[in-house]
Amino acid sequence: MQLKFWTNTVWPYSTVAFGACVFAVLVTNWNVWPEEQKLVAAIYVLVPFHTWEEWRLPGGFAYQYNLLSGSLMPDRYPMNQLTDTLTISGAMCFGTCLLVHGVTPAILISQAVFALAKVAMHLDFGVRMRRRFWAKGKRSIYNPGLATAVLGLVPILARSIALLLRIKLAPVDFLTALVLSGVLGTLILLPKRLPQMDSAEMVFDMGYYSRFADAGRAIGQH
Repeated sequence: MQLKFWTNTVWPYSTVAFGACVFAVLVTNWNVWPEEQKLVAAIYVLVPFHTWEEWRLPGGFAYQYNLLSGSLMPDRYPMNQLTDTLTISGAMCFGTCLLVHGVTPAILISQAVFALAKVAMHLDFGVRMRRRFWAKGKRSIYNPGLATAVLGLVPILARSIALLLRIKLAPVDFLTALVLSGVLGTLILLPKRLPQMDSAEMVFDMGYYSRFADAGRAIGQH
């Protein structure tokens, strides 16, 4: 019960506190930080908005992730409240380390790759879920997290690319970016490799997908 209280009640609001802190630091240092530092900070300011869209407003991201992963228990495996808490907490810690260190071209490249991967993933999920639930009335590619990914990450990604094109990059920048992307990817994917959890305390509801009649029957249909 204590773990459920943490993941379902306390932790979501901790993302809001994290985003507010990053925003406050960004505003305070607006006239001091270089543009690349501001862009990376902006990514992490978006964390609470993106997390809440995926979890609660409208929620349902974990359900679609698990469903598209072929899970027979899409409410809890491989993504459940505990694993996603660990995933996002790892990303927040990683972002904090980057901002404290100071954003280099390599860091900006790795974060641009992350933003691109996020947007591409949501577009892919949107197309696949639209196809999956077409018979249930789904006509758009919207999926939980798409709005904040497109409206928030796409402008940051576009500006990051424009900035990188003006910088003389060295091979070591790309190598370092590859390593950083690998670290972040591990932080994101590793929690989902935890042993299967059957506990009803850690489940996600269908969120956005609950609006489609008999949506649960779509499990296993392609």
